[in-house]
Amino acid sequence: MAALTILTPGTAFANSKWIADDLPYPDNQVRTAGTVAFAVQDAYDNGPSAQIWRADNPTGSMLISINNGTPFTLPGSSAYSPVIAPAANNRWLIAHTGGGGQIYWGWYGPNPGQFTGWAPARGFTASGPPAITQIRNDSRAFMVWRASDGGNNVWGSYFDGSAWALAQEPGEWVGQTNDSPSVAYNDASDVIYVAHRGTNGHVYYTGQPYGDRYWGPWQDANTPYNWPSTGSPSIAEIPDSYNMEIATRDDENTLQFIQVTPNGVAGARWIRDDEGWQTPYNVYITRVHDVIWAFLTGRDGHWGYVKQL
Repeated sequence: MAALTILTPGTAFANSKWIADDLPYPDNQVRTAGTVAFAVQDAYDNGPSAQIWRADNPTGSMLISINNGTPFTLPGSSAYSPVIAPAANNRWLIAHTGGGGQIYWGWYGPNPGQFTGWAPARGFTASGPPAITQIRNDSRAFMVWRASDGGNNVWGSYFDGSAWALAQEPGEWVGQTNDSPSVAYNDASDVIYVAHRGTNGHVYYTGQPYGDRYWGPWQDANTPYNWPSTGSPSIAEIPDSYNMEIATRDDENTLQFIQVTPNGVAGARWIRDDEGWQTPYNVYITRVHDVIWAFLTGRDGHWGYVKQL
């Protein structure tokens, strides 16, 4: 991946441009039929990074790369983009939705090519890709997905490092979505946040302090009425802050971003990508050490691009 200029947190888009997501790979750039997911071992200074994606081919094959190295082709296939979260001992927790909607998970690493194989995550089934986040810089995690039973409910499950807990529904009341939800953990506040696009096109989010029994109410992220969001939002921790960043696409597939607080948007407004980039796929944002990176799949042949916010 090409080098990125380090920015002060909160200076979204300042001197930052979308650049090619480069790898030692044919054509030297990620090509994907979906969304690239990226993660970094934030428990360590300059810790290793990894990204995972669904190949731009008819087979639905999945690839993963550590530290921008040569991609490894994972076994199996997926109709949706796979997801990734860091775990203890420089391993990676990866997951995807397979045949029949079954969610599968496995361990990858710490070395390239080391993979445990896919195992079903209990009987969890989804109508789209899941999303996962690491908790407290170890192998605990939380995963969310959209129900596959014909409903629109958001479901989630805790992972203790070896097994998935029974599913639960985040939020004080049932979250209804036509797309897959997103999840991120804030280590400053020790709170897990879930975001989704409601059936009315508005973006909502809720949070639960880790270890608590209850979720807060779903809060509207101040979505403008003149542009209902499209697809699935993505949520990420703002470094050294209790606040979170949410990214989504508007009805023209242009990227929009907003910062939200634990107690609501507090008058915040959505900010349009300053370059006006558009994508037919969901954007993906994640904390990378002291900044937030955004990943998108462009319209020019499914090439991958990355930008620092």
